[in-house]
Amino acid sequence: MPPHATIRMPFLLLVLLGSVSLAAQNYPSIGPKTQPRPSVEILSDTRGVNFGPYLQDALEDVRLRWLPVVPRVARAPRLRQGTVVIRFAITRDGEVNNLKIEKSSGNRKMDRAAFNSVRNSSPFPPLPGRFDGQFLTLRLYFQYNPAPVLRPAATN
Repeated sequence: MPPHATIRMPFLLLVLLGSVSLAAQNYPSIGPKTQPRPSVEILSDTRGVNFGPYLQDALEDVRLRWLPVVPRVARAPRLRQGTVVIRFAITRDGEVNNLKIEKSSGNRKMDRAAFNSVRNSSPFPPLPGRFDGQFLTLRLYFQYNPAPVLRPAATN
């Protein structure tokens, strides 16, 4: 992989409901049966370090801070749709720098919930020791109530 390749990694989530497990799809709605989660792109050079485990932990913290503040307009029965794109850098010691909204959902409350979930997650754990860069730049996608992805029916 080229050193500056953009990696799009959906954040995977396992939702446990009693004794039933549901594997969440790429972008579930904020309805009662599923929970949203951000997905991430790594924008900076990873210098050969696998950030998968680090990002899973970091994004779980973001998700846990996002869920309680999802605004009423994005919850049932309204289920307003929108995507917020947040860009920021994590410094070697885990601090968040240059946090900004790259794309608004069109709703200030939805934007603020996504923005604050990242801001309030700072500091993240320090970047892996094998990483010799000064920061890791990320783009997070917070998608509220996306339209379901229709898959073609299987033919025999």
